[in-house]
Amino acid sequence: MSLKTPPTLRFQLICLVAVSMLPIWLVSGILLFQAYTTKRDQLNESMLDTARFQATLVDQELARVQAVLLAFATSSSFDTADFGDLHRRSQQILELYPGADIIVADATGQQLLNSFRPYGTPLPKRKNPETVRKIFETGKPVISDLFYGALTRRPLIGIDVPVIRDGKVLYDLAMTFSSDRIAAILQRRGLPTDSYCSILDSSQILVARSLNAQRYVGRGVNPSLRQAIIHAPEGILEVDNNFEGKPVFDIFSRSAMSGWSVVVGIPKTTVMAGIYRWIGWTFFGVTVISLFGVVLSLVHARRIAQAIHSLIDPALSIGRGEPVVVADTSAIKETSEVASALVKASELIQNSNEKLRESERHYSALFANRINGIAHCRVITDELGSPVDYWILQVNDAYEQIIGIKREEIEGRRVRDVFPGVENFEFDYIGVLGRIALEGGEIKAETFLESTRQFFSIYAYSPTPGEFTVILSDVTENKQIELNLRKSELLFRTLSFQAPVGIFQTDPDGNCIYVNNIWCQLAGIKKDEAMGAGWANALHPEDRDRVVAEWNRAFCTHLPFSSEFRFMTPTGTVSWISGVASKLSGDSSELSGYVGCLSNITDRKRTEEALQQSEERYRAVVEDQTETICRYTTDGTYTFVNDVFCRIFGKTREELLGSKWYPDAFPEDMPIINEQLSHLSSSNPVVVVENRILSSTGEVRWMQFVNRGFFDAEGRHVETQAVGRDITERKNLELKLAESELKYRTLVMNAPFLVTNVDRGGVISFINRCTEGFNFQSVIGTSSFDYLDGDSKEIYRDALEKVFQSRSPQRMIVKGFGDNHSLNWFETVLGPIVTDGNVVSVIQVSIDITERKRAEEALAMSKVLLEHQVQERTASLSYALEQLSHENEERKRIEQDLLDNQRKLEAMSIELSLAEERERDRIAGELHDQVGQRLIFSKMVLGSLASHATSDESSAEIEQLDNIIDLSIQDIRSLAFQLRPPLLASAGLEAALHWLGEEFHEKYGLQFTCSDDGQAKPLRYEARSTIFQAAREILLNTVKHANATHIGISIKRDSDMIRLSVSDNGCGFDVASSKVKTSKTGGFGLQNVKRRIEYLGGNFTIESNPGFETCATIVAPLDKTT
Repeated sequence: MSLKTPPTLRFQLICLVAVSMLPIWLVSGILLFQAYTTKRDQLNESMLDTARFQATLVDQELARVQAVLLAFATSSSFDTADFGDLHRRSQQILELYPGADIIVADATGQQLLNSFRPYGTPLPKRKNPETVRKIFETGKPVISDLFYGALTRRPLIGIDVPVIRDGKVLYDLAMTFSSDRIAAILQRRGLPTDSYCSILDSSQILVARSLNAQRYVGRGVNPSLRQAIIHAPEGILEVDNNFEGKPVFDIFSRSAMSGWSVVVGIPKTTVMAGIYRWIGWTFFGVTVISLFGVVLSLVHARRIAQAIHSLIDPALSIGRGEPVVVADTSAIKETSEVASALVKASELIQNSNEKLRESERHYSALFANRINGIAHCRVITDELGSPVDYWILQVNDAYEQIIGIKREEIEGRRVRDVFPGVENFEFDYIGVLGRIALEGGEIKAETFLESTRQFFSIYAYSPTPGEFTVILSDVTENKQIELNLRKSELLFRTLSFQAPVGIFQTDPDGNCIYVNNIWCQLAGIKKDEAMGAGWANALHPEDRDRVVAEWNRAFCTHLPFSSEFRFMTPTGTVSWISGVASKLSGDSSELSGYVGCLSNITDRKRTEEALQQSEERYRAVVEDQTETICRYTTDGTYTFVNDVFCRIFGKTREELLGSKWYPDAFPEDMPIINEQLSHLSSSNPVVVVENRILSSTGEVRWMQFVNRGFFDAEGRHVETQAVGRDITERKNLELKLAESELKYRTLVMNAPFLVTNVDRGGVISFINRCTEGFNFQSVIGTSSFDYLDGDSKEIYRDALEKVFQSRSPQRMIVKGFGDNHSLNWFETVLGPIVTDGNVVSVIQVSIDITERKRAEEALAMSKVLLEHQVQERTASLSYALEQLSHENEERKRIEQDLLDNQRKLEAMSIELSLAEERERDRIAGELHDQVGQRLIFSKMVLGSLASHATSDESSAEIEQLDNIIDLSIQDIRSLAFQLRPPLLASAGLEAALHWLGEEFHEKYGLQFTCSDDGQAKPLRYEARSTIFQAAREILLNTVKHANATHIGISIKRDSDMIRLSVSDNGCGFDVASSKVKTSKTGGFGLQNVKRRIEYLGGNFTIESNPGFETCATIVAPLDKTT
């Protein structure tokens, strides 16, 4: 028994109140955390928009400078290396960019021009050689990171562009400007007073900062912020220490064009100020509520404890069996109910004691009169509490008769004394029955008593702790019957197990009650699955209904059962079974069930089926052959013919069988047939003969017969089988091939050009004709290299080797010996002759092109003379015409690189278009935010002046000015709306396209439908604007050219792409010819749309035909960072 004092009710109630308050504290903590995250996310999202806007402004500024440099790079002064003129022009450009410098450097980084120094001053090398190297390696513009100038020692930013001539980079043209110019871009729109904005270059070095810029420019940012910017284009990061050593939230956005980043920093204290106040008030409120609950629980705990103490004495009275007297406990309802229950419990205990005494009297009478032996005992334990013996307290008369020992010799004695050696009995009487007495429970068992040769059924239970009662039943006779039954069953099961067939047995109702292992192996199911009617599940589905019906019919009529059927195992294995069964009858001749056996006859069935299939297959092969088949004896008598043989000769099988084969052969072929058939022998049983026959129509046909001789054991020829097929077409083709070969040989031999056949070494094995001064005998066997001049030999050798390696023709122009050993030009084609996948020789065709070569040389000379004349005339033109002529000559020299330059121009055009879009957005914002606001303010000032006007003339003039300002405000809003539709930025692309369709409906009367799948389609503003402008261009083209009355716009999300389709019911057009026309006329509308969409990583397609509707589709990637 534990001596530990249990906790008081007062303590438990306080704990209950504390536990009840835990959800309040948890909910308060969750609400605080949600408030914190919500406010942080709202502020961060707002700042992220600010960072994106600032990054766009930085890109716009860098793109403008880059566009100026690209235009400057086209100056002709770079061609003549006129650095004085370049220095003068750079000063003119820098008037638009005060504080900036223009530098020209060569591939080593040596400065050739620096606008910061007077022209001619010695200049050092550039401080950023890596940028110079990229310019000369890639030929593409480069935006440098922050660096310090070699002359000015100022923190600078450089934009470098290549100066390219004839596809080669001549110079590195750069503009460097102070980081202060970038700092001027920073706009503190919507930022808290103690926040700041920073601009970082692609190496995460600080370029500009709205706070303490002079102190920190040129320094690297926090390493965690650096890694975040490297791994994501935009995001939010919590930084423990910024440059000022304060914890902040850094919101960053990295530009895809320049790789620069804009970071907006917000101190944690700004975000947490409101949260800390709310935490204080929440903590105060929850603490007050908790203290109030504790005090209230103490008051109620005291009242409850007093009421419970008043129930102690009544409870003790019940234990002593005394009447119960309960004090007044009406103060608490529950304790009053417990007191009433104690009074009722006392009355019930008194009644139960009386009933218990009556039950003991009945039990004693039942104990004495039972036919089963009953003994009541008490266990004896050792020091460890283990049972070692037990006292036999009481037994009845039946126990005395069953055991054969008098009651006086049993009762009051130990079991070891009554049954000496009991600890060695098969059944552990002391251990098992002792545990029942000590641990409770019951047990049923059977045991054999050797002394009396009796079997007993034992049932023992514990009525009270430490005691048990045993009920004995003599089951010796039942055991003997059971033993005989087991022997009989063992014999049957042994026979069943050893039997090589499946054995089963049913009960009188026809339900299966036994199957042996062989039966289970045949059926593929377990024994318990076969019981009852489950055996039918093993039957093949096609045989199940039939076999079950035959079984039921035999069982109902008490007749023997016999059938052949299939078993199908769960794995799909099918086996054929032969099953027989007969009835079992007892002594009363009543049906007691059926017993039967199953045999596996699958091999027999398969043999029968194989034999049948073989016969059918052989017959089908013979009858369905497209070849003729016949058999004949040694004297030529037909013994078998198939249907094809009968059809070819136009006779029935009855007409042919028994007749000779000689009349069916062509008479002129009989000597050859007999001569070849004479070669048949046991060592040469097959002979192939090709001969002509006369068909049923009288037509002469060529046949190929494969004759197989059959010989007896002594080698005598007894019969021949002939399988024939019609080879008339093959014979005709062979004849035509011979005629064709003769025709082409004649054609080659009379060809006006030279045809030769050479091997891999160039040795000539055939030639169709010889030029004057050569003959066939001297040429055949010589090498083609002997007739080639100078470098032509190597050209010919390389071409010949390529033919043998690639097995494809090669064309070349070589110089060799012609008529009378003169050197002529030849255009030669080498073609492979392939046999079994290998090139065995080469056909060489050569045409004399000496005259054509001479004409080409004359034409080239004329071209040189003409160009010389053009240059002389060009020299006399003015400076402007000289520039134009120079550009024309330049364009002629780089004709091969035109496609690459065009692509660069297209890319630049797209960049400029995007820069234009950003500039339109900026201008629209400034028109709306600055000019519009100033006009509204002017209108307000004008209104104030109107209220103080003293004359009608002044009022009229003020009213006139007011109207002009209203018109200006409307024009500004219209212009800003056209530059940047507000719906595109606020409501998204779907709403903007819907507005665009309604706009075209109002202007041009087009019917308009717009469908949207309703899925989210996150896009950057640049992508939204590009797609919107593309859709606008498509609609304008529809209005101009399609003569349509209806336009449909469909917007869908396809995985990570947006799909915009614009269709109309207009006249349509030929897309292919339109592309050719556009490329010739220089059209820029839809081609510009296509390039801008492809620049976004998307695709633009048009499907149309004349007279049918047109459908334009734009597919572009969605913003994955949203």
